[in-house]
Amino acid sequence: LHGWMDVSASFQFLVDELQKDWQLIAPDLRGYGASSKPPSDPTHLPYSKRASAQDLVEVMAELHTSPVDRIAVPGLADPRGVGIDASSWDAYMDECIGRWRVVETEHCEREPFVRVAAAWLDANRPAPAPLGLVHGDFQGTNILIEKGTGLFHMIDWELGHIGDPREDLGWWALAHLSQPPDIIAENMDSFLAAYRAATGFTEEMVNPATVAYFTVLASAGVFFNLMKMTSRIAAGEKAGSSAAYMTNAMPFIHNTWISSMRAAGAWTKENAA
Repeated sequence: LHGWMDVSASFQFLVDELQKDWQLIAPDLRGYGASSKPPSDPTHLPYSKRASAQDLVEVMAELHTSPVDRIAVPGLADPRGVGIDASSWDAYMDECIGRWRVVETEHCEREPFVRVAAAWLDANRPAPAPLGLVHGDFQGTNILIEKGTGLFHMIDWELGHIGDPREDLGWWALAHLSQPPDIIAENMDSFLAAYRAATGFTEEMVNPATVAYFTVLASAGVFFNLMKMTSRIAAGEKAGSSAAYMTNAMPFIHNTWISSMRAAGAWTKENAA
C-alpha cells in the first residue's frame, strides 16, 4: 500500500520479481493512480485522511472482535515464547509489564527510562478490555486494498497474538510517528467514536489517553530488540554500520514514551521513583 502522493507503480520492480512465486495486490488509494475518482465537494472530505481513517475502522473492529475460542493457531497466545499469560486481562498485563523490569535488569547497563516506563505502566493501567486477536504490527504498510472490490487484507501476521486489542491502536500511533501520514491522528476523536461503535468497547476503554498508554506498552517488542542489539555491540558480539545506525532509534522511543505519558495525563515525578 503506497503512501501519500505516491502510486502503486512505485513498487513495480518488486512486483516484477515477486509475482513469479506470489499473488500480489498493489492497490492505488482513492483518487491516486489507476483507482476510481469518486466525486468530491468543496470541503474535499471524500479524499481526506479522515475518510481513509474511517476505512480502517471496519478492519480493526473485525480483527479485535474475532472470538478467541475460534482461533486455533498453536502458540498464538505467546508467539514470542516469553511466557506471556493470556488467561485473564490482569494476568496478561502483569506479565507484559513484568517483562519491562526483567529486560532492564538483563541489559548490559542500567536503563532508567525502562524503569520509569514500567512504573508508569503499572501505576496507570487503563480500564480492562476483553482479550482478543492482536495483529502486532498494525500499520498502513501491512494493509492491502483489493482493487475493484475495496476489500481490506491484513498481511504480516508473524507478531499476531492473543492480547489487549488496544495494542494495535498504540502500535499504529507509534509506527506512524516515523512513517507518516497518520490518518487516525488527523481526527482521532471521530475515529475512536466509530471504533467504539463497531467493537462495543466503552469510552472508558477506548479514548486518547488509552491510545497513549498502549503506544508505550506496544513499543516493547521493537525497543527490547534494540536493547539486546546494543548489549551485543557492547560485548563485541555484533558490529557493522547498520547495527550502530539503529541505536539512534532508542532516544526517539524514549522521547515518544515521555510524550505519550504526558498525553495520557498521568506523568508525575512519582512515576520516576
